[in-house]
Amino acid sequence: MAQLRAEASLAFACAFMNTLDGDVDHLADPAAFGSWLVATSRFTDPTAGERDLALARRLRDALRRLARSGQHEGVDAAATDELNDLAAELGLWARFTPGAEVELGSSTVGARGALGAVVAAVAVAMADGSWDRVKVCDNDECAAVFYDSSRNRSGRWCTMAVCGNRVKARNFRQRQTGRTRTE
Repeated sequence: MAQLRAEASLAFACAFMNTLDGDVDHLADPAAFGSWLVATSRFTDPTAGERDLALARRLRDALRRLARSGQHEGVDAAATDELNDLAAELGLWARFTPGAEVELGSSTVGARGALGAVVAAVAVAMADGSWDRVKVCDNDECAAVFYDSSRNRSGRWCTMAVCGNRVKARNFRQRQTGRTRTE
């Protein structure tokens, strides 16, 4: 049961990182942020302030940088520092149960409480190793955050059917164009 809760929380964290989707930014203003939280059922009061919005943007940026850096060049220390600062600002707490489980949460409420839930989900994912499966699509035109469910953790695209095919087709066309020019 705890694993299912962790996966659901990580799915919420990935959805939060995907609040910037092409030209659509669900963190464009406080009203858009509040509406997104209501739509994800994490927030019943759609009131989010400018400070909440600024925290949300910082968190989204830090998490996306952390996910991307883990795939390629190693952990982004600045993103980790930012995440530590945000965890403290969002009042992250740990509660230990008699069954040797740990619950993480935020002492803040409203929009900040929802952001604290994102940080808590990432902390649990890092502790159980599932954060290593959170990746950013290698298709630069997409750049969606996704959970790599492949057995060998080699996923590169959010979906092979869409982004994977596009990238492979683009690479094929570039190779064919290169052959034509050199022949």
